[in-house]
Amino acid sequence: MPRQVIVAVLAVLTSPALAADLTGTVAAVHDGDTLTLSSGEKIRLFGIDAPELRQKCLQGGACVPCGQRAREALVALTASRSVVCVPRSRSYDRIVGECSADGKPLGPAMLRQGAAVAYERYLKAADRPAFLSAQEAAKGAGAGLWGGIMVQPERWRRGDRLACEGHP
Repeated sequence: MPRQVIVAVLAVLTSPALAADLTGTVAAVHDGDTLTLSSGEKIRLFGIDAPELRQKCLQGGACVPCGQRAREALVALTASRSVVCVPRSRSYDRIVGECSADGKPLGPAMLRQGAAVAYERYLKAADRPAFLSAQEAAKGAGAGLWGGIMVQPERWRRGDRLACEGHP
């Protein structure tokens, strides 16, 4: 058996099972799309991309902390609620999962508030209706990120910044 196949099989066998749902309360919200459950599992929310914590957006002529606002939105959606995450994959040091709080899906909820954007390249055909309709509702209402000027989080991570942010 080729070495690459053996390494891949070992990685699957030694990683936590992705089939089992993860449940609990939220111990920490790191940003608008990443949280840690009370069990210690770090989860990246499937299907959305939220602004980075230091990211700013332009709204009403002012530079506002949209990354902090995205984090606060996820805190509000999960505070004191039972959270269930269904693992979909792994990315870096965390599980990518579809999570819900008290039965309400978190990804679409973040999109409806305009606190995140749909991560379209990772959405499967079955995922698209819920995620994209939630994003379109936020866009139509000018909610959150859609109420001003923003740099897509993925572009921001590559160094694109608004003039009001300055440059690191």
